[in-house]
Amino acid sequence: MGAVRPECGTGVTSRAWRSILKVYSEKGFRVGKRTTKLTGRAVAGGIAVGRAEIHLEDPSVVSEYSLGSEEEADAEVRSFLEAIDAADAEAEADLDWAKVNLPESEAEIFAAQRSVLRDPELLEWVTAKIRADRINGAAAVRQRFDEFRAILSESPSEIIRNRIMDVNDAERLILSQMLGHGPRVVAGDDTPGERFVLVADNPPPSLLARVDPERISGILCQQGGGMGHVAVLARALNLPTLIQVEGLLSKVRSGDTLAIDAEHGLVIVNPQGAELDELKARERQLQILLPPQPSDPRSLRVTADGRRIQLMGNAASQREIDVAARVDADGIGLLRTEILYLSKDRLPTERELTESYSAAACSFVTEPINIRLLDLGSDKHLAGSKTPRETNPALGLRSLRFLFANPQILQTQLRAILQAAADGPLRILLPMVGSAEEVQQIRRLARECHEDLRREGLRHSPDVPIGAMIEHPAGALQAPEIFAAADFVSVGTNDLTMYLLAVDRDAPHLSSYYDPCHPAVLRCLRDLAAAGRDAGKPLSVCGEVASDPSLTGLLVGLGIESLSMNPQWIVPVGHVVGTLDSRDWAALAAEATALPSADAIRRFLREAQRAP
Repeated sequence: MGAVRPECGTGVTSRAWRSILKVYSEKGFRVGKRTTKLTGRAVAGGIAVGRAEIHLEDPSVVSEYSLGSEEEADAEVRSFLEAIDAADAEAEADLDWAKVNLPESEAEIFAAQRSVLRDPELLEWVTAKIRADRINGAAAVRQRFDEFRAILSESPSEIIRNRIMDVNDAERLILSQMLGHGPRVVAGDDTPGERFVLVADNPPPSLLARVDPERISGILCQQGGGMGHVAVLARALNLPTLIQVEGLLSKVRSGDTLAIDAEHGLVIVNPQGAELDELKARERQLQILLPPQPSDPRSLRVTADGRRIQLMGNAASQREIDVAARVDADGIGLLRTEILYLSKDRLPTERELTESYSAAACSFVTEPINIRLLDLGSDKHLAGSKTPRETNPALGLRSLRFLFANPQILQTQLRAILQAAADGPLRILLPMVGSAEEVQQIRRLARECHEDLRREGLRHSPDVPIGAMIEHPAGALQAPEIFAAADFVSVGTNDLTMYLLAVDRDAPHLSSYYDPCHPAVLRCLRDLAAAGRDAGKPLSVCGEVASDPSLTGLLVGLGIESLSMNPQWIVPVGHVVGTLDSRDWAALAAEATALPSADAIRRFLREAQRAP
């Protein structure tokens, strides 16, 4: 006779769980409406005001118990397989939502979760565990996923460690079916039409697929990482988001009014009077900057004094390139190439790379497509590659250093780009350039590839422009030499900010120090733009600041003539460009860069934007 099975296999009844949540919600949070301010790290900009909607994960543990017979084991296996099918259907629905609402690279997050559910080794292992050890299916699932988490947590790559969230979400989908929990839906019908802020510890990606996009205004997380799934999805969905908000779940309760000020990494709990009115006004002001797409988007990209600003798209896939083309982007300022390498357990072939780049080349007639060479190292590593153990990978074998250390990988990618360039206006963009010699070295290798392709009789373009990305102080201090050696130059503000300010942008305790509006960063951009003008080669800015409409005037005033961003921001930023007078903003930018702090600069910019 088998052991008695605990109710739901959790040790906690659904009624008891509801009681726990009720007590936690009503008594675990502060009482009253006193205004409180919390700080966190902004991963998606903007202002958001809404009612707090708290999402708490079920804290119950999965109980393990023995099965008394082969028939019970068979029944448990059937229950597991039915749960897998139901979880897969739920994950498929999430993926369908992601394909409609997110760029392809972000939708891959949901595809990764589904791949975990469809892994035949998972089914075989759990089934065998149930039969061999005669334990319940939920316990077998937990054991298998514990192994997955242990393996991923040992990786030196943050990207690989972030896959733990995929594993957790897949496990949660399976166990919710096995233990009788339904799909999670955020925001009930108790306050129809009211906007809310999602409050959670570290929400799984699938939770966002169950959010009403018309009602959510922002996201707050007590945990989370800058490269984590929540950060990626929040940026794709244009939701103001703070992570690593200390004390969030102890100081906020459901129904509180929350105001997210992502410009300052600030959460205001129950703002009152004039402060609340000002935040709502700022929220409306930013929403005004997001108009419907006009019939001729490029007509807006000329300032009031006649200066044409190029707005290009960032992309990591053909789908994102197509999105950029649909909004009439002025080309692709940054085409990331890592996904073709990181999505496989082998290196892509020259033919595979050529076909992918050729499809990109055919997407635009004359507008350039900048293909960035493979940017690996730091937190991105090839599967199975022998990476040296480094104390600080951000300063180690990455980007061009990695390529120079792996000449065959570099040669294959250069050959593929040259061949694909026969089909359209491709350009080569070098990551993290630190000297003119690095540009010249790639140019020599490209010529060698051209000669090889010519001898082999393969169709290709012999003269593909080569550009440089300036992303650290060495490159910035050698700007005149790099501009002279390169055909075009782009500045990557995300890494440049990190290296200029000597601050790890993914370290929660340092988040207040990472600010692209720091005077050192803005003065560096000003000087780089001046070096570009002297060389007759306009500077392009690629990074989070390029897609922030509140900073467009400042960048134009600094002398930037090309911005590269997520395609969804091209139209709103173009709308802002059409309202600017670059001469006025040049004077404002000169005043801003003379200010002593990022806070002072942001206050100055807000006042300048309010002025008639």
